[in-house]
Amino acid sequence: LAIYLVISRRKATLPVNLYLPPIWGRHATALLVLIGFILFIAPYHATNLKRFLRHPQLTGVTIWGIGHLLANGESRSIVLFGGLAIWAVIEILLLNRRDGAWIKPDPVPAKKDVILVVAGVVSYLVVAFSHQWLFGFSPFA
Repeated sequence: LAIYLVISRRKATLPVNLYLPPIWGRHATALLVLIGFILFIAPYHATNLKRFLRHPQLTGVTIWGIGHLLANGESRSIVLFGGLAIWAVIEILLLNRRDGAWIKPDPVPAKKDVILVVAGVVSYLVVAFSHQWLFGFSPFA
């Protein structure tokens, strides 16, 4: 429901350019979105990454949103990507407050980290190369 509301607000927002993204923004976006994809799938696997990040998926959403804001300066993008990034940060704070002290998981073999990175890169490439079909915009244009 929350994602539906964010997307419907995006569609209802008039597309107005609010800032000019930096020239390097698209390159930074590609890197940040890749990191976001890796972090997004991290909670589903036993990896050492979860020893450093309590909420890797929400951290991935935050990085993904910030990355998109570096390449998109119009109002609709700010509503969608900024809204999801802010939601993820608030969710992290609320979960930390609710759950109390964090107990870090035990170390796992490094090959599990390699599998996570490979799965994240493959997921990123699938979405990146189908981005035009899925969302009507090519990140490589």
